[in-house]
Amino acid sequence: MSNASRLDNGARLALAMAALAHAKEQGWAGVRIGQLAARAERPVQDFYPAAPSDALEAIEDMFDHEVAAAPLPDAEEARERLFELCMRRFEAMEPHRTALTAIGRDDPLMHGVLLKASLRSAHWLLGLAGLADGQFAALRTGPLALVLTRARGAWQQDKEGDFARTLVSLDRDLRRAEEAQSQLHQLAAWLRGNRPRQAERKADDGA
Repeated sequence: MSNASRLDNGARLALAMAALAHAKEQGWAGVRIGQLAARAERPVQDFYPAAPSDALEAIEDMFDHEVAAAPLPDAEEARERLFELCMRRFEAMEPHRTALTAIGRDDPLMHGVLLKASLRSAHWLLGLAGLADGQFAALRTGPLALVLTRARGAWQQDKEGDFARTLVSLDRDLRRAEEAQSQLHQLAAWLRGNRPRQAERKADDGA
């Protein structure tokens, strides 16, 4: 269990919002947990045992929660549902572009946090899209985390309020992931169909 996850929901959200406000106005280099507590107008012990780096996880969790703030998409195609949910996450990030840019610039731990956050986000988004169960479900998390990471890089290159590169990246990579998933299903079907034949051949050889 991470330090951020030990906080109650209210403290975790307060830590995330304080971190974003501080990063936007003062950058992120050298930030102390006492500064974030003061910004949140809460006693510092409310954030025990978190350190400033744990605020990054709280921020990413906040964006994941915001994805489900509106009714879930009900498109028939799974890729369309997943696309909409992914875009909601980037829309949640957009008001905090300046702060996220500052954190990414000033904190060398940000890349490691984002790697773990992408995997958590992928698992969460797949569940919301109805894709967390069934055959090959476990194989979807890693590829979607990669899709989100690539899309985040595109989002960083977009102008404020313009998701052009983000949209292209998400659409392209989700289609590729869907094609790869389809090929896995075809391979599995072929293997299932081949097993009886192999058993028959072994029986014939034994005879």
